[in-house]
Amino acid sequence: MGGFVFSSIPYTAIQSAASCRRVFHLVYLDIGGEEQMFSVKLDTSQAASGLYRAITEKHAFYSCETVRSAVTTQFIRDLKVSQHSM
Repeated sequence: MGGFVFSSIPYTAIQSAASCRRVFHLVYLDIGGEEQMFSVKLDTSQAASGLYRAITEKHAFYSCETVRSAVTTQFIRDLKVSQHSM
């Protein structure tokens, strides 16, 4: 796999994420608790922005305790309405 290094970063280890032009930056804590930075240059600024949004929206809508219950409640209510209408 010519030059690719794969690593797994637990979502809970992420400290911050940012995109600037075509570059996506991720700051996280390694297994020893040391802060590390991962940066990747993508083909377009839209791709870097998309990666940033995917990570932050995953946290905001599915992991963050204050939002999660509101989102899942809305989903369950919409699912019940959809089933009822069938």
